[in-house]
Amino acid sequence: MDTTKPIKTTPILEEKLRKPLATTYRKALWRPFIKAIEEYGLIEENDRIGVIFDDREETYLLGNLLKEYELHMKRNVTVHFIMEQEELEQSIKELGLTKLTSSYTFDSVVEHILYAMLYQGKYETLMPKQYLDKETLLQGIAPLYLIRRRDMKKWIERCGIQGKNTEESQELQEVQKILIHLRSINPQIEEHIFRSAQNVNLEALISYEKDRNKYHFLDYYRERL
Repeated sequence: MDTTKPIKTTPILEEKLRKPLATTYRKALWRPFIKAIEEYGLIEENDRIGVIFDDREETYLLGNLLKEYELHMKRNVTVHFIMEQEELEQSIKELGLTKLTSSYTFDSVVEHILYAMLYQGKYETLMPKQYLDKETLLQGIAPLYLIRRRDMKKWIERCGIQGKNTEESQELQEVQKILIHLRSINPQIEEHIFRSAQNVNLEALISYEKDRNKYHFLDYYRERL
C-alpha cells in the first residue's frame, strides 16, 4: 500500500503554499519551526516522519513546513503523509516511521498549562517530543511548538485554504477567554506562562511526580539544612 498517493488529490503540498513560508512568513513561521526542531531535537538524520492529514488548518501548515524542510535542508529525512487514521498502524510498520507529528502550537501549550491548573488542579505542559512506543522507539514530535496561532491564520488566509477548525471543549473556550482578558492587561502574559514550564523550581513545590513516583517536600526537607 502506497500511502503517499492520495496526497496528490489535496492542495497540501502545492508549491504556491510553501513558497511564502521561506519569504513572506520566514520570521513568523519558518524560523520558529526551525528553532523548535533544533532546540528540542525533533528531527534527526535518517528520520522517516509521518503526518496524519486530517484537513485541519494546522495540518496544512505542518505538512508544507515539513515538505520544505525535506526538500531544502541537507539532511536525509523523508516525510510521509497518511490520509486515514485507520491506516496509521499499518503505515508505521510498512514505512518504518521513526516519528509521528502533533500539530499543537505555542497557543496550544499555553492553553494546556492554564487548563490543567484551573480544571484539573495540576501543573503540566504539552511536551515537544516524547516516546510513543518504547519497544520500537517511535516518537511523537511537535514542530509547530513555537509558532503562534495568529501567524498561522495569516498564512491560511493568504493561501485561501479552507481547512477545518479544531473542535474545542467548553472548558478550553473559557481558558481562551481568560487569556484574552489577561493579554489586555499584560501583552507578555502568554510568553510568561509558556516560560513557566521551563523555569520550574522543584524546591518550591509541595509535591511532584517523576517516573510514576510521587515526591513530597517533606521527604527531603531536613536535607536542606
